Amino acid sequence: MQLNIYTELLLSSFWNNGGYMSKYLNSLIAGVLIGSSLLIPTEAVAEYTGQQKQAYEHILKTVEKAQSAEADPFSPEFLLAGALAEGLDELIDKYPHLNPPVINGFHYLGLHTFASNAALLREQGYLPEDFTEGRVYSRESNINERSERVQSGNFKKLEDALLAFTAEYSWRRDIFFEDTKELGINKEFTQSEVDFWTYAYYISGEGTARNMLKYYNKKGVLENEDYLHKQPAAYKQVYQLVKRRMDLAEKLSEEVLAFQ
Repeated sequence: MQLNIYTELLLSSFWNNGGYMSKYLNSLIAGVLIGSSLLIPTEAVAEYTGQQKQAYEHILKTVEKAQSAEADPFSPEFLLAGALAEGLDELIDKYPHLNPPVINGFHYLGLHTFASNAALLREQGYLPEDFTEGRVYSRESNINERSERVQSGNFKKLEDALLAFTAEYSWRRDIFFEDTKELGINKEFTQSEVDFWTYAYYISGEGTARNMLKYYNKKGVLENEDYLHKQPAAYKQVYQLVKRRMDLAEKLSEEVLAFQ
């Protein structure tokens, strides 16, 4: 029996968020887990997946709109997978109608350094000139997973938070392309590879990701796409986080987008 796609996403979110237990995952206890097959249990899950579907529809349309002026837009499922893995699933759990009083960029979208990056993102055209502190977002200080104090952002509207999220992805993808030139990597990357490295640059930051790219190039890993499916020896944690997002984006592409 194939795993229901929405239940897969709930389970993926649980592992991607280091054990965060969605309140609706508790109802899965009534199910029967046999190998990789799950019998979908209670009405609570069916009700939640309906709400989740509506939330996904809205988010997908929002990220498409946010990229309306982009010459090279990301696929909606690529962005949604990244957002869910960063914590957007928690927001959907708490606010299934997507109406929280404030969108915490640090906790829900992984925008750990957005307030520090915002001026540059405006200057380089990734964000509108009027996307300013006080008007669209407020600054918040947080401690990241490296025990570093960072300046993130809280947003009044989900649409603005997703625009900031998309801008950060575009910026980091461009940094990846710049690094390939500076490192002398003469290779035509496939779309899947570009997605892989964009996730890596967003998750780990440009410093670690650049070192990872340099290492992969030195070891000949970039010669083909095998590394997208088989983990190389170094940078295992970053690789695993990227791979989870890649797998989730593929599931979204195959099944969830069918309801658009």
